[in-house]
Amino acid sequence: MTPYDKAKDLIRKCQAIHNDFDTARKFAGLIVYEIIDYLTDGEQDSLYWQLVRKEIYASSDPLRDAEARADRFNEDL
Repeated sequence: MTPYDKAKDLIRKCQAIHNDFDTARKFAGLIVYEIIDYLTDGEQDSLYWQLVRKEIYASSDPLRDAEARADRFNEDL
């Protein structure tokens, strides 16, 4: 699974707990930080999880983006 796909998967799972996208993204970020801390303590490679973390914080709410595109082009969703 690519870091991008893993980030989307974690955010989706967190949205099942809390429906707000921004809060779910923060939860997913915290989960990844905990994984990185664990891997660093165990002296394992954490590059994959660093990339997942970057993808989580680079992601945006797909619904909000769709609304912005519709407003800009005067289209219905």
